[in-house]
Amino acid sequence: MAGEPVCADMTDRDRCILGMDMTGCQGGEVSKSDDAELIAVINAEITEDASEWTKFSATFDYKSDATPEMINIIIAAGDYFGGASVVGKDNSITVDDVKLIYAENDKNVYSGVLNIDMMGNALATNKPATIEITPAGEGKCTFTLPNFVLEMPGAEPMVLGDIVVNDVTTSEENGTTAYNGEVKGLQLAGGSIVADVTLNGTISGNNVVMNIDVMWSGIPIKVTFTSTTSGINDINADLNAPVEYFNIQGMRVDADNMTPGIYVKRQGNKVSKILVK
Repeated sequence: MAGEPVCADMTDRDRCILGMDMTGCQGGEVSKSDDAELIAVINAEITEDASEWTKFSATFDYKSDATPEMINIIIAAGDYFGGASVVGKDNSITVDDVKLIYAENDKNVYSGVLNIDMMGNALATNKPATIEITPAGEGKCTFTLPNFVLEMPGAEPMVLGDIVVNDVTTSEENGTTAYNGEVKGLQLAGGSIVADVTLNGTISGNNVVMNIDVMWSGIPIKVTFTSTTSGINDINADLNAPVEYFNIQGMRVDADNMTPGIYVKRQGNKVSKILVK
C-alpha cells in the first residue's frame, strides 16, 4: 500500500501446480520451472454438514509414475480458489488424523503387535508384526500375515510362513471398515501343517484390530493383531518405554549385536522398521 514493494518469485503456487487457469492472477501466469512435473492430484470437496467426527478419504489421480520431491496439502472450510466473495460466513472445519497411505504393489501395510494364545496359554504378548491388505475388487481384498512364527515353551520356533486369506469381504459403516473371511486347508510350514483360518476385524483411523483364528489338527490358536495410537498419555508412555528390537521373523535380538539387515523396533505401542548397515 505504501513504499516500494519487493517482487519475489511465487514458487509452488497451488493454482499453478494443479494446472488451473492463471488468468488475472497476481504475480503473473507462470510460477514454476520448465522441468516441473505434476505427479498426482487430489481435489475433493465435502458438501454435507456433519455434527460428529466423520471419516473422509480420497484417492490420488496419478498423472505420472515419477518419484515426487514434495507435496502441498491444503484443507479449507470453503472454496479455497473461489475468492473471498464466495466464502460462507461462520464456516468451520476441524481436521484430525490426516494420513497418507501408500500402497506397496497395491498393498496397504500396517505395523502393530501380535498376541497369540493356544488353548488358553499365552505364547506371545505384544510381538511386533505387520499385516498386508491388498484390494481385490469392489468389497473384496486379500489379507496376509507374513512371516508368522509360532514359539512354544521348550521347543524351537516353528516358522509357519505367510497366513493368507483370499476373497475377504469388506464393508464400511460410520467410518469403520469391517473384514470377514476364511480359508480351508491352508498349507503352512512348507505343507507339513494344514489348518483352517477364520478372519474378522476392523480398521477405523489408526485403530486396527484383526482376529485370526487358526484351527490346526483340532488345536485352536487365537492370533490378535492390533495397531492403536491415540492421546498425549500414550505418546509420553512410549517415550519412557524401553526399546526392543526384533528380526523380521519376530525373534528378539540384542541391540548391540545386530548384523546388517532390516529389524523391527518397538518402544511402548510404537512399532517401526529400521535398517542396520
